[in-house]
Amino acid sequence: MRLKNLVAACIAGFIFAIGSWSTIIAGEAAVVTSRYLNIRSGPGTEHRSIFILRQGDRVEIVEQQGEWAKIVGELGGEGWVETAYISSVQSSGDSSSESEHSNIIQGLW
Repeated sequence: MRLKNLVAACIAGFIFAIGSWSTIIAGEAAVVTSRYLNIRSGPGTEHRSIFILRQGDRVEIVEQQGEWAKIVGELGGEGWVETAYISSVQSSGDSSSESEHSNIIQGLW
């Protein structure tokens, strides 16, 4: 029985460690992972959507409050997103992979 508890504790610790690797950190680059992502005026769904980004758009995280991150887009627009819909990226020195323009859809809300 003790062995089962030890194994369960090790597995839980491993899963926790993997989850913390994907933690979003202020000041790092991220990419939108959902097809469309509402950018809100504040950290929460009660705040209005001010523009939308598309999957693959790159942003910079400037602040985090719980499960919400304040981001700045490639063209300078800023707002709040749920961190579940963005993923940290390693920045590369190859500017040819950068998009020439952001896929921001403005004025829908």
